[in-house]
Amino acid sequence: MEIRLPRTSEECAAALRLAEHEYQVRSYVKGLEPLVGDAVVLIATENEEIMGTVSVALGTSILPTEEYFGLHATEIFPVEPAQIMEIGRLAVSSTAEGMTKIVILSGLIAAIQMWGDEHGVKIAIASLKPSLRRALTLMDIASTVIADADDLIRERVPSVYAGYFLPDSPRHRPIAVSMVLDEVREPILTNPAIIGSRVQISVKAPSAPLTGVSAA
Repeated sequence: MEIRLPRTSEECAAALRLAEHEYQVRSYVKGLEPLVGDAVVLIATENEEIMGTVSVALGTSILPTEEYFGLHATEIFPVEPAQIMEIGRLAVSSTAEGMTKIVILSGLIAAIQMWGDEHGVKIAIASLKPSLRRALTLMDIASTVIADADDLIRERVPSVYAGYFLPDSPRHRPIAVSMVLDEVREPILTNPAIIGSRVQISVKAPSAPLTGVSAA
């Protein structure tokens, strides 16, 4: 299995379709638009099939979690905006089961850490479902709540994301969390699911511009 940046626009489009499908079957979103700005997509591939994806974006402009929860990460942490990143659109194909699913998730998280290290990131933030936060805790990946579900500013959430942020059950509503990369690096990069598998991770940008069909 390989975790890397897309090499073609077609891979970008396939990653978007995967995230959209996995979110739609859970009634999280009505649809997803292609990422814009400086957001970066990472993908997990096996036998040329995209099995997982996640996106990261630097805090050089206001990040979605900041917008939706009415917070400013630079007021919470003594760092520059470019040292903050948001993690989003994490999705693993429903065709992956058992250990394969764990390896994909662990590999994507490791790639996020490595990408952050490459770009001088100190803090990662995300809007996480409680179930995903519990899964990260089981992987010894510590996170801190920086805004509770009740802090969500409903009118700032785009209607297409209402299923994710405003589910029928309050206990499934996401919270805003932060992770200090210096504190989570070791448990992430020494995860047995990665060490004991044949996962190859690279966060280097393709040497040539993306080719293929448009992701739009």
